[in-house]
Amino acid sequence: MKGIDYVLNELRLQDIDVHRVNNVSNDCVIRLNNQNESKIKILTIRAKSDTNSAAHFTQVKPKQNEFILFYASEVGDCGTYWIFSSVELDKLAKDKTVENVQDYANGIDIDLAEKKERRSCPKSQFYSYEVDLSNLLDRLRAKKTIQ
Repeated sequence: MKGIDYVLNELRLQDIDVHRVNNVSNDCVIRLNNQNESKIKILTIRAKSDTNSAAHFTQVKPKQNEFILFYASEVGDCGTYWIFSSVELDKLAKDKTVENVQDYANGIDIDLAEKKERRSCPKSQFYSYEVDLSNLLDRLRAKKTIQ
């Protein structure tokens, strides 16, 4: 829970209209404007994962009209955020040519970063999904129109 609370506080520092929800599938709702909102699942990882990777997330279960915001505190200079729509993530997992994303019966397994020398770095194949929180709203708006 602490990781999710950290991310929610970071979103609020960016003046993002974010509200925590207590249900199984989503952690928060971000209001894009008065009538439009995005459901967000926040997944965080801190310290080293149980793999050789620096940001390895498992059991992601995509849902329609949902976004997944990944945060790894040990990746990059100050941690790294990635945003995926559930639809995008599901397509990546089902595409057998895409490395580091796999579809399993219990959910999607995604490996977003790797250890390089003494630090953890985002994998280049996911650069387009990296997001700075200062432009998260614009990215969400753009992704909602694509879906």
